[in-house]
Amino acid sequence: VIKNKSQWSNPLPHLNAANPNFGASLPLLLASAVALENFSSEVEEANAQARIFNSQLRESFAQIPDVDIAGSLDSSLAHLLSASFMNCNGEELLRGIQSDGISVDSGSACTADNLQPSHVLAAMGVLTHGNIRITIHPETTQAEIDALIESVKKNVNRLRS
Repeated sequence: VIKNKSQWSNPLPHLNAANPNFGASLPLLLASAVALENFSSEVEEANAQARIFNSQLRESFAQIPDVDIAGSLDSSLAHLLSASFMNCNGEELLRGIQSDGISVDSGSACTADNLQPSHVLAAMGVLTHGNIRITIHPETTQAEIDALIESVKKNVNRLRS
C-alpha cells in the first residue's frame, strides 16, 4: 500500500516516460511469458519421465510377494510412489536402502515427523508397516531407478529371511 503515489517510482524499466495503461513493463511481461513457456515444457518432460520411472518401479515391486502399492499410476502424482512390504519393518528397510546409497522415506508425507503408523495409508486401505515412500526428481536417472529396484529386492529378502 502506498500512501502518497507521488513519492514512489517504479523500479522496473518503462517503455516510455508515461505510465502504461496496464501498469506493467512490457519487456518484463514478455520475458515472463517466455520463461513460463520454457518452464511448462520442462515440467511436461519431467512428468513424462517420472511416469515411466514410476511404472518401472511399480512393475518391479509387483513381482515381490506380499507388496501393497498405494494407488494406481493413473490416479497418482507421477513423481510419487508409496509401497508397503508385508513382514518387513519399514525403518529397517529404509536403513538398508540408505546403506546402499539411495535416499527414500518411510510412511506418508503427513506423518514424517513421528513414528506412528500413517493414518493416510490406513485410510487408503494399504499396509501401514514395511512402507517406503519414493520421490522421483527430474534429475533421477535410469541407473538410479535400477539401483533402487535391486536394493529394495535385496533388502526385502534380507528382512524376510
